[in-house]
Amino acid sequence: MKIRTTFVSNSSSASFILAMHKDITQKEKDDIFKKFIKKPYTDLLKDFEGYGDDDTLTEEEVKEMVFSPTGMQLDNWIVMGGDCGSEDSMERAMFYYLPHIDTEKFKFLTR
Repeated sequence: MKIRTTFVSNSSSASFILAMHKDITQKEKDDIFKKFIKKPYTDLLKDFEGYGDDDTLTEEEVKEMVFSPTGMQLDNWIVMGGDCGSEDSMERAMFYYLPHIDTEKFKFLTR
């Protein structure tokens, strides 16, 4: 019988790309948050609960993170990419938890 003596991890990682049209309105951002982001954000808080970290995110911090991308501008789109993982800091894990989003003025895709 073989016994594993090294570290074993369940963590997963992914790459993501986010594109936001420069003319997106606050109402559209609010709608996207309610429809696509609020539930994953709530799930993330539950998953991180009890780790003893002071690592937490408010809804406003999540909105700032998602809707204020610091990336390159391509025509009328602001585009950024990065990597994220299920066991990263809460900021990076937030992107891991998001579903694919495809609206007229906001796109989010992970691989």
